[in-house]
Amino acid sequence: MRYLSVIDAAAELDVGPSHVRKMLRAGTLRGTHIGRAWVISEDALEELRSRRVGVGRPLAQARAWGLLEMLEGGDAAWLSMVARSQVRAQMRRLRGADAFAWRTALRGREDRYSISGHRAAIERLSNDADVWLVHPAATLQAGVLEVESTPEFYVARANWERLAAALHLRIAAPETAAYVRVARIERSFSPGGPGRAVLAACLLDHKDWRVAKAGADALSELAEKVLR
Repeated sequence: MRYLSVIDAAAELDVGPSHVRKMLRAGTLRGTHIGRAWVISEDALEELRSRRVGVGRPLAQARAWGLLEMLEGGDAAWLSMVARSQVRAQMRRLRGADAFAWRTALRGREDRYSISGHRAAIERLSNDADVWLVHPAATLQAGVLEVESTPEFYVARANWERLAAALHLRIAAPETAAYVRVARIERSFSPGGPGRAVLAACLLDHKDWRVAKAGADALSELAEKVLR
């Protein structure tokens, strides 16, 4: 059994260390004292996650993108009326949820690759018309968080294999030059690129819990507007 510190458990749960200590004192999260420090088992984390409202299996690809489309005011026309109603119900359950719940629901929407390549190749990738830069600062519209400098891109699925071959990009290489996200369905964006819901969803995967929380808060804010 693996045990985690308060800081590590906070990172796993996408909350702050003070919130973890509050849950430990309240008994919401099981933990053990070793000296003056708390330690938390993986089983205790899974038990807490299983109790979280709105956490279930990931949405199917089409429904995950339907949820994002509806969060941005669209109608997700590729879904049936029944599916749209069910996605809207899921949106209602997720409204106000934390990053873990949102990330679980949207996990099936895309593939995220760690890539490496020549600096010129990464620059050419960033200048391609079917590639969009994803950056937390742009999504949050605030410079209050320090984020990693590794560039991250959205690439249209129809163009990913062509670009990877033409630019000699290597996937899952030891050194990461950039991250690439590829939707698991043929998803086209407007000339302006992915909308705010799609960009906010990208933040859910960030290793800094504050950035992940900001992504969840942005998605919940969009859900609140849609469900009024």
